[in-house]
Amino acid sequence: MTAPDPAAAPAVIAVYVMADRPKGAVRLGVTTNLGQHAREHRPGARRKLGVVDDCRRLVWFEAHDRLATAVTREQAIRAWRPEWIVSLIEADNPQWRDLAEPWFPAADDDALLL
Repeated sequence: MTAPDPAAAPAVIAVYVMADRPKGAVRLGVTTNLGQHAREHRPGARRKLGVVDDCRRLVWFEAHDRLATAVTREQAIRAWRPEWIVSLIEADNPQWRDLAEPWFPAADDDALLL
């Protein structure tokens, strides 16, 4: 799987998996703005009050043309056994690297500390 062009990332409707570490805790969801969602999970980014979540790595995503199809896919994956989700991630990203990292150069990290 290749990450979308950073300029295109904000327009991507996607089912995504964020993780805290390889084979660790994962969060599955749907977003209409993958780039913004990934930015909100960057280290140092402002978080909503009460949100405690160390799943900051975008380890898998699947782009969709329609929100309804993305929601249907997310619901199907949510019913899977955890080891199936691990297999899904590792099929495209065996090192569990952060797929959003190329979208946000290191210089951007300072701008996130507000």
